[in-house]
Amino acid sequence: MTKPRALLIPVAILALALPAAAAPPANDACAAATSIPGLELPFSTVLDTTQATATGDPAVSCVTPTPGKSVWFSFQPQTTDSYAFDATASTPAAYGPVLALYTGGCAGLTPVANACSRNRLVATLTAGTTYYLLVAGAAVVVDPGIRIASNGVDLCPGGPGPGGGGDCGTTYFVHVGESLSARAYNQLNNELLTDGTFAWSLGTNAAPPTATGPSTPFKYTAPVTSTNVVLTWTPPAQSPISRQVTMSVSASGQAPASLEGPGPLPLAAGETATLPSPGGALRLLVQRDAPEWRYAYVVPSVASTVNAYGIPFVSDFSVVNMETFETTVGLELWTSGGRREASFFTLAARGAKTIADVVKNAFGLEQTYGTLFVSSTGRVTAGARTWAPVATGGTNGQYALAGDAKNPSSAAVLLTGEVGVLPGVRQDAAFRTNVGVYNLGATDCVVEVEARDDFGRQVGSTIALTVPPTQYAQEPLSKATANLPSGSVTVTNATAGCVVGGVAYVIDNVTQDPYAVSQRKRP
Repeated sequence: MTKPRALLIPVAILALALPAAAAPPANDACAAATSIPGLELPFSTVLDTTQATATGDPAVSCVTPTPGKSVWFSFQPQTTDSYAFDATASTPAAYGPVLALYTGGCAGLTPVANACSRNRLVATLTAGTTYYLLVAGAAVVVDPGIRIASNGVDLCPGGPGPGGGGDCGTTYFVHVGESLSARAYNQLNNELLTDGTFAWSLGTNAAPPTATGPSTPFKYTAPVTSTNVVLTWTPPAQSPISRQVTMSVSASGQAPASLEGPGPLPLAAGETATLPSPGGALRLLVQRDAPEWRYAYVVPSVASTVNAYGIPFVSDFSVVNMETFETTVGLELWTSGGRREASFFTLAARGAKTIADVVKNAFGLEQTYGTLFVSSTGRVTAGARTWAPVATGGTNGQYALAGDAKNPSSAAVLLTGEVGVLPGVRQDAAFRTNVGVYNLGATDCVVEVEARDDFGRQVGSTIALTVPPTQYAQEPLSKATANLPSGSVTVTNATAGCVVGGVAYVIDNVTQDPYAVSQRKRP
């Protein structure tokens, strides 16, 4: 039997509000472990761990540094079987639950082999044996970096929000008078930094010259050609860390000036800090592992993020059971940072379900986007509406249907050498396009992205996009060309043995309203 890759906690559980905690939870110590009834699965609980401690806890083998904010559960299964302990819906993302199983008594715990994992743990357990489950928050390692936006457009293609994958460089090319903003982020996970204190030196003829806080707006006035932006970040109770990037500043309307040499490198490159887990809302679901998945579908992109213009985009997921019998459904979110699972749920015969803001409510994530992978025991039809509020009232949005991920002839699937066509794209002053690629295979895949004009001729350069397995990557079409007022994009699977798919999002630069372009195979 194939075991599941995705589970979804009932939305009703996610909606529970946590009371303010003034003391450690009742199950803060092993001796006070909360009992999970073996005959009453599934078991679910919501617990505030912000005041939990880790005093007297055993070593945890699967993470370093040592996690904290721990709580304990005990479990005696009545049937020898595979069980899933799922904390993927816990919030916030910085909490980072780590789960580990032990046998014996609290005075002499023995780790269960291969039973330690982040977010979700699956283990085969023996009937009648008492197990102790430790759930702790993983410490967060931070390697601070600087990201620059110009006129609301992120100049670094990597990181959260629209724009896609890639690495941030150390040199930025901007113009005098542009509305710039600098933001501090963690280079290890592309999340924006909020903890600690921030001090900015924004360089020669910058207005303002200095600033505080995790992000700051500024601009340059003439004369200036090359200057530096320096961030000094002081994590709580730790020493300051500095980072520096080079700003190559040109007059308005002029092409960026070239720099002599590579320019200065980031200060204290590679220096990191470790922040303890803040704890959070532990949402734990315990149940037997899922049945065999017979069907698989893919929604190209879903999001819960605020773009560079301050506009919040969320995706509402909907699914309908096409069968005359109950069907189990599981969800996975594939991002540029990896794969995250949610707990599974069931649909009645011909039944339906909608999960509002699926990225946040099913996966406990914010300020991220990616591909939604849907598994099911019966046939379903599914899709997601991605939308944003309009200042005058109402919403703007789009709806994308899920494609069949198991059928090789499906429009959602590109085998080795196959070409997907994305029509109706634009890349000019009025519109911009982001091209996304998801990898359905088990190895890294290289996908070639090309812009083509109305005559089918390639415009600009080829983007060679490497996508790890079960991940989503996105690149702006501007990397290929800045001038495509009308045309299409082709996405070519260039790697033997790979299975991929593509999607394009065309965004109005004035209203920020996007529309999705579905992939079709070239005959």
